[in-house]
Amino acid sequence: MKNLQLPVFLLCLLLFASCRDKSLPTLEDKIMGSWIITDATLDGDVSMTMEGVKMLITQEGQNKNSDMMLNFSDDDEYITIGNLILSVDYYMAGDLLFTEEMNLNDTGVDLSADIGTWRVENDQLILDDLPSDDVIFTDDDQIIININSQLEDFPINETGSDLEMDMDMNIQLTFTKL
Repeated sequence: MKNLQLPVFLLCLLLFASCRDKSLPTLEDKIMGSWIITDATLDGDVSMTMEGVKMLITQEGQNKNSDMMLNFSDDDEYITIGNLILSVDYYMAGDLLFTEEMNLNDTGVDLSADIGTWRVENDQLILDDLPSDDVIFTDDDQIIININSQLEDFPINETGSDLEMDMDMNIQLTFTKL
């Protein structure tokens, strides 16, 4: 019986050592790599005043065939590639005016080839060119980016009429890791 104690002890030690938990991936490890857009929404209000008459147009948009990607590298840089295409409905007084397909890259909001730096701080993903509360890494491994844009008292002089425009637009992008 004594002859079996050493082999049994060594076998138990070997099993115990091989059953140890592997180290869990860090948040940085989870983020690094390629992410594809899986959802995008746009909500906006455009207020126009022309010769004392004020009009309010509401915008509602949904993702339509976008191929935008986010790539996070281990050298703390990220790049966006691809197109963000939305189907946008325009409403006035609750009535649908028209619908258009909008590629945001063609509107001056060029999100393709956007390059920046990223880091993790206090278990939160930070993209250095966005406010920290506009980027969320969710528990189900998604990245949600909120882009808020406001334009106030923007004068436009067309055909001799004074037109003033205020705009408030919110875009939410949801990415899932490939």
